[in-house]
Amino acid sequence: MSNMFFDSEKEQIKFDNKVNSEVNKYLSRKNNEMECMIEGCNKHAVNSHAISKMSSLAHISEGNNLLSIKSQRNSIDKELKFKLISYNDATTFKGFCIEHEKLFENLDYKGICSKKDLLLQCYRNVCHAYFFGSLTTIWHPNISNLLKSEKAYTTIIENLGGINNVFKKMLDLM
Repeated sequence: MSNMFFDSEKEQIKFDNKVNSEVNKYLSRKNNEMECMIEGCNKHAVNSHAISKMSSLAHISEGNNLLSIKSQRNSIDKELKFKLISYNDATTFKGFCIEHEKLFENLDYKGICSKKDLLLQCYRNVCHAYFFGSLTTIWHPNISNLLKSEKAYTTIIENLGGINNVFKKMLDLM
């Protein structure tokens, strides 16, 4: 069976496995190549949570575990399966260095209590989306270009002058 990108199932599976390997390496907790998303900071990014572990994830976890959807290969087809993951791994991305993680401490331990907390949560979610949007550079160039052109947040961020200008404009609102 062929499609527009591959001449055979074997070629498609080989490509898919290579991409999966690169994506897993990129998302790995051991990936120390990512820098903090705060402009001007070149320290190593740690695993940041898009959703607060302490004020949110801990309350919906069972035995410190959450259900997550993962893809699993069954020959040429992939199936989405539910899998238990630790709440330590849920919603993580390489976002901020240890120092800049402190920006979110109040939010993480007390929840959203102010406009500042709400804006910080929004900023963290934009950074999470930006991080995962950058995965498209790993995929096939034609697919990558197609996906990039259809991602609304990329256009918005570019129109606002980049991810750090979004943060500055949000801080100006406080």
